[in-house]
Amino acid sequence: VPHKRVRFDPDGVIIVGTDQPVNTRYSWCGPSDNAKIFLDSGEVYTNDIGYLDAQGFLFIQGRKDDIVVLTSGFNILPTPIERELSQHPAIRHLVLFGHQKPGLVAVVDYDRGRASEAEIRAHVDRVNLRLLPEQRTAGVIMASGPFSLAEGTLGNQGKPVRRIIERTYRDQIDAVHTGPLTRPLISEEMPE
Repeated sequence: VPHKRVRFDPDGVIIVGTDQPVNTRYSWCGPSDNAKIFLDSGEVYTNDIGYLDAQGFLFIQGRKDDIVVLTSGFNILPTPIERELSQHPAIRHLVLFGHQKPGLVAVVDYDRGRASEAEIRAHVDRVNLRLLPEQRTAGVIMASGPFSLAEGTLGNQGKPVRRIIERTYRDQIDAVHTGPLTRPLISEEMPE
């Protein structure tokens, strides 16, 4: 795009610059918060993780805030894994959790008229076969009902609200890690 620049910080966060900045601060942020977003160079620190492909197209993979750090030390960006796991036609929403835990746990909102719980679990197992061991879903929790704006599990753009879903299913998420994992994190049947 003419007059625009893109660069990345060491963590892969996208930093965007322009010859004519549209904005230099948010009125609802304090000065220290604005300084983290609107850099002295005139660039904007987006907090989005991404990359440029060989043709120069910019891909956004997710938010830096969404990175899950497992107890093994692996940093997992859940968004691409969630997209792959959500490819089943009955899955409305799927959110992964596991920060400071040994593995990822999925909370799944699915249409019970289109698939059974066993079918959803089998789908997760199939996707796990294509993932690296640290990216595999170790536990699956079926949402008690559809995510919604009214209960706060969906935002006004129809996207899952991680912190509300995590708070709602905290006990079940923790139980996956205190009991035997429903899926092995590393298994001989799963290719490395």
